[in-house]
Amino acid sequence: APSSAKRPLVHALAVLVLRLAPSGANAKWEDCWSGFGSLTQSWRHVCCELTHLSGMQRQCWPRDGSPITAEYCCAVDAAPPLPPGLDASRQLERLRASLGFNEQELALFMQGLPQAPDTGAGRGPKGKWGRPRCETPGTCAKEGFHQLFHAMLGAEMLPTRRQPFWWLWKDDPLTPLWMAERQENQLYGDGSMPLNHELVVNRFQTAGFVELVRQRLRGGRCLVWDDAKAVGELEALCKQVDVFVYNGGGGEDTVTQEKYGQRFSTDIHASNLPAGELDLVFCLQVFEHLRRPWKAMEELFRILKPGGQVLWAAPFFEEVHNSPGDYWRFTPQGARALAEDASFIVDFQFKPGGFGLAAGYLLGQNLAYWSPREVLKESEVMPLNVLMLLEKPA
Repeated sequence: APSSAKRPLVHALAVLVLRLAPSGANAKWEDCWSGFGSLTQSWRHVCCELTHLSGMQRQCWPRDGSPITAEYCCAVDAAPPLPPGLDASRQLERLRASLGFNEQELALFMQGLPQAPDTGAGRGPKGKWGRPRCETPGTCAKEGFHQLFHAMLGAEMLPTRRQPFWWLWKDDPLTPLWMAERQENQLYGDGSMPLNHELVVNRFQTAGFVELVRQRLRGGRCLVWDDAKAVGELEALCKQVDVFVYNGGGGEDTVTQEKYGQRFSTDIHASNLPAGELDLVFCLQVFEHLRRPWKAMEELFRILKPGGQVLWAAPFFEEVHNSPGDYWRFTPQGARALAEDASFIVDFQFKPGGFGLAAGYLLGQNLAYWSPREVLKESEVMPLNVLMLLEKPA
């Protein structure tokens, strides 16, 4: 819209046009709205429908006796015309092409669309706004997405799947694909993707991170959370696999001998793990669940040999998931500071994500909707997870 400083000139010109132009709807539109550029629909909405906004009303209409008034410009025949759109025969074809559907899928899509949400008063900071207007192909495409989002949200159709996607419902169209992927993982998997987690974005990002740092890992005596099998494809690096099990905090510390190594039931904030005896610790998606992560990081440093390493990962973008609690999310800078304050060297940091992946993740999109490259692409501002290879100085 023109600035308030320019409005007297705009209206002086508009008055001249009004006096010289022939009567009719097009003339009224030129008189009233041509000075508002490409936002005529939006400004007409503000000036003619949001009449309770007295400050904006002063911006809309001059007070110098100009014939440009609300009564003149808000009449039905003064509505700004929309630009020409696609003819009816091409509209559905454009929609089908945008969705990538065949004709049958498009018909089912149209049948499944929910009713539009209430467009009356109730939106905006004070609950007095109606639906935002649009008047170009680009802005209307975006506004259409927002309106469809609200319609589906109101119909309880979003998110399309609940996190964390370990299992799919039997009526989910992805279920057959997931079952096929699961069987292949069961028969030929290398352990990088846990069974049943084949479509889980977090797991794929962790596997990608491990692949990136594999050549830097030295191995030896390893420690992993909950299950010795969690070392997966890196088992060959481990001469011994010890297992950490959380004892609930305040419970009795115990040590038992198992097939692959020792099993420690303890609290990582102050554990019974021996000092300076471990070579490689797998600490993946653990620290968000720790009440005092700085104490836990210091404990990891204590139990490692000089030159020992930690494979560390925690979420930045994730729903609350109590196991047994859920306390923290980590930015890349925050994770690095946490490690360095405990005297670790951050040998490598990986931060995959991005706006599209994060938004899709919240809406219910799992690995079936993304290419490996998209899932592993790094983002400085919106990572899903932050992963690090840490080293205790030799």
